[in-house]
Order: sequence, then structure tokens, then C-alpha cells
Amino acid sequence: MIRVLLVDDQNVIRQGLQVLLNAETDIEIVALGQNGEEAIELVEAHRPDVVLMDVYMPIMDGVTATSIICQDYPGTKILLLSGSENDNRTLKAIAAGAKGYLLKSASSEELANSIRAVYKGYTQLAPGILESLMAQSKAQATPNVSTPPASNIGSARGSPPPHPAAVELKRLLALTPPIALEVFEPLIAQANQKSIAQQLSTQIQQVQLTQGARWDLAYLAGQLCAQGLQQPAQALKFFKSGLQQAQAEGAELTTLLHFCRAMKPVQPKESYNSLKQLFANYSQQPSCGGFLQAVAQMFGSGSPEHRWVGVLWQMQAIHLLSQQCQTLKSKLDDINQKIALSLDLKKHVDSEDSPLE
Repeated sequence: MIRVLLVDDQNVIRQGLQVLLNAETDIEIVALGQNGEEAIELVEAHRPDVVLMDVYMPIMDGVTATSIICQDYPGTKILLLSGSENDNRTLKAIAAGAKGYLLKSASSEELANSIRAVYKGYTQLAPGILESLMAQSKAQATPNVSTPPASNIGSARGSPPPHPAAVELKRLLALTPPIALEVFEPLIAQANQKSIAQQLSTQIQQVQLTQGARWDLAYLAGQLCAQGLQQPAQALKFFKSGLQQAQAEGAELTTLLHFCRAMKPVQPKESYNSLKQLFANYSQQPSCGGFLQAVAQMFGSGSPEHRWVGVLWQMQAIHLLSQQCQTLKSKLDDINQKIALSLDLKKHVDSEDSPLE
């Protein structure tokens, strides 16, 4: 059970969030707060797993409270809510230690899934937030042209400045791993040029030298090889090794399906083989229907992958039914045999009891 503290200065929003999250069987609301100061006191009293908190509140805002909570109670994860994706406090909130940043317009499903992801240590950002972060990072990294620092004079004749995507990747790499793969999508979209992909690949290699192999970085490295660097064979190696490591570390099904989808344009056969192996692993579980739904969400409802997995699921259902029928037939045969033996015994007894002629 994930224990959650809700903090928002608007009573309607607090109650609405409470109603939505109470419908989730694995989430428990332990307390409600109205501002940052109350949030700190309630964290001390209840030690929640996740704090879902508004950014703008009276007395103490969410960013300030995040900084204090992350410093004093590192076991508690912070997921912040904002009304706008262009909020200039986004960068400060992430720097303060927040594990996620969502918009208040998020659906109940997105909200619940984000709480689960943050609880497991993933970073969650709403669509549009990452682009806002990159814009803020770029603005802060750009020096004042009218009064350039003496140390920057003549820098134009030296190495070119890092691309904004490289600046954003550097910030992401400072976060606690693993990073949710969806967070990398805006970076991947910008890495269609070889020079940009090379900058990002160099950063990844430097991190792997110190931290070792990471499946989230294997996914990003594979995407860079597949697109900007045009190295499909190397991309496939990254995807396969990342998928294997993610499985070994118990990553969520959505993460594993990301690798299968990424393999498709590189090597469709490997994509289907990996998907088939995942199905074999999940088909023995009661939640097999959830696998089919996850494939529909990842590849698209009615996609070849969705239809193919649907056929596999139906074939397995028929096989299980056949096994059950075979077991039932065996039991019926056993019962018939016992009945036959009973009838034979009754005939024998009756013949012994009958008078001699």
C-alpha cells in the first residue's frame, strides 16, 4: 500500500483528489494539508511514501517545502502539481528534489500511475513540462550578450556550446536512477542530427564509466544509435541488453514494452521475438488481460502487435480449456470405471444370494 499525503490550499481540490485516489486499491491517503508548513508537520507525523503537493500555496509554497522535506525526510518522495506547463518554478522544484511535476489537468489514471512510478523511484514529468525545463535551462545557460564575462570572450573561436538537449540530459543524469523512459522522448526527437546524438552519447558513456550499465541509459543510447548516429546494429544491442537488465531488475511492463517498440524499426523480427517472450512470462499470471491492454496502449489498439498478442492469448485460452476438458474426461472415466466395478460386484453378490435350483 502506497501511503500518500495530499497538500493543497484549495479545499475543493484536496477533496477531489482524495475521492479520486481513494478509488485505487493500492493507494492510501494518510492525511490532508493546506500549505507547506503543514506538509512538513504531517510528514513528520505520518512518514508518507509520497507527498502530492501544490506548487503555489500561502504561508509556505510547495517548492520551499519540497527542499526541506527532501533534506530532512529523504525516504519521502515529492510529486508536485501545477496549473501551467510554463511555470517558471519547475526547474527550482526539480532542483529542490521533487521526483515529479504534473499538471492539475492530468486524468485520475495519469495521477495514480505517476504516484506509483514516483514511489518506485522513477521521475515523472507531464507532457510539455520537459520542454519548459529545457527552455529554462537554456535561458539560464545563455550569457548576457551585452556584458559578456571576460572568461567567455573569444569562446566563439573555441569549441561550440553544448546543445540545449545536452544541457537537459546533464540535468536528468543528476537525478536518481532509473529515469522513466518517456522523459527521454523530447531529447530523442531532437537527436536526429548526428552532431547532437554524438554529444548525448558521449554524456551517456561518461556516466556508464562511473555508474555501470543502466537499462534506462541503454534505451536512450539505442535510440541515439538508431536515429542520429544511423547505427542500427549497435542500437539493437543496446535495446536487447537494456531489456534483459530491466527484466532482471523487475521493471514495469510498460518499460519492457518500450524496448520492444523501439526494436521494431531497427529489426522487426527481434521486436516480435521479445514481445513473444514477454507474453510467455506474463501469460501464466492472472493479469494476462492487462498484458493485452498494455500492448494496445504501447503499439496502438488494432495494431499488428495488438492483434498478434490477442491471437496468442486466445490460443492459450483454448489450450487451457483443452487441458481442463482432458482432466475432466479423465475424472469421468475414473468414475465410470468405479461404477462398472460396483455393478459387477452387485451382480456377484446377487448371484450368491439367489436360491439354488
